[in-house]
Amino acid sequence: MTKNTKLQELKTNLLNLNNRFTNGEIRKTEILKGAPNYEYKRGVLPIIFSAPHSVYQIRDGVIKWADSFTGALAMYLADKLNCGYMVRTYCANDDPNYEDKENNSKEIKNEYLKYLTEKTQEDDIALIIDLHGASNLHKENVDVIHGKNYTAPKEVTNLIEKHLKALNIKSLSNKADFSGGAVIRQIKQRTGVNAFALEITPSHRKVKEENLQNIESLITAISNFINEYTK
Repeated sequence: MTKNTKLQELKTNLLNLNNRFTNGEIRKTEILKGAPNYEYKRGVLPIIFSAPHSVYQIRDGVIKWADSFTGALAMYLADKLNCGYMVRTYCANDDPNYEDKENNSKEIKNEYLKYLTEKTQEDDIALIIDLHGASNLHKENVDVIHGKNYTAPKEVTNLIEKHLKALNIKSLSNKADFSGGAVIRQIKQRTGVNAFALEITPSHRKVKEENLQNIESLITAISNFINEYTK
């Protein structure tokens, strides 16, 4: 198979997977059926790719657009690497990655985050990789987010950075707190399981002809990380 043929096959696969998140008729059917606003699949390896912003979300009453192709990437990576995935399938007027300031109870109210926490414990998950989009304004191609309290140890975040940089993907380990980040924080606090987020710029996630080589490099870097992490 030629290089171009492989890239075109990758493009087709990701576009087909992305239809799960962009097809309004699919979402309408699921809502009418009362289906959950998420889809979970357990993998062979105890690792989950999470995509809470695969569809649009609402934060403090404001619509935030989807981090396009993060859901498709989560599903593709999970299948390729024998991992699990958790993706958001339609908006339920909330944001799984944002902690409700009005919720003073210890109970998780967001259904996506609640289910992910439960499955992390039930399925003996060892690592959560939370996929997000970043804007073109980022200097780096990928930010590795772990928060100031390190939701994953340095050995883990250094390892993913090593594999990103090995394929000339500009990356930065980011420990700053920010308004989002509920998924990795809550997973670490409630289960003790390591978790980090990857914030990916459009050039390395949006399926366009000019981005295919970048996307393939990102997938290869993550694959190499998983292979070394699970040795």
